[in-house]
Amino acid sequence: MEKSISLVDALTGVDFVFEHLDGQQIRVKNKLGQVIKPDSLMTLEGKGLPFHKRSYEFGNLYIKFTVNFPEKLTKAQMTPLNGALGKEEDDEEMDGE
Repeated sequence: MEKSISLVDALTGVDFVFEHLDGQQIRVKNKLGQVIKPDSLMTLEGKGLPFHKRSYEFGNLYIKFTVNFPEKLTKAQMTPLNGALGKEEDDEEMDGE
């Protein structure tokens, strides 16, 4: 399965529900503080398709995450990000301001 998420979700956590092929609702939530990197995989053990001739056993479901980065940020958006991520402010003017 592929899932596209925002940069905010990648940094602060995902929490979503999807409908499995069998109609079951499955909740996906990552561990607190875990950062999801672009193209990373999450494994949901036993939530995949059933094995051939062993329909009572299920494989794993893998979720590949695509992170959508913003095209640009304003200085107002960058200031709290810099503080939260430990980067010192840059006094240079940004393009378009």
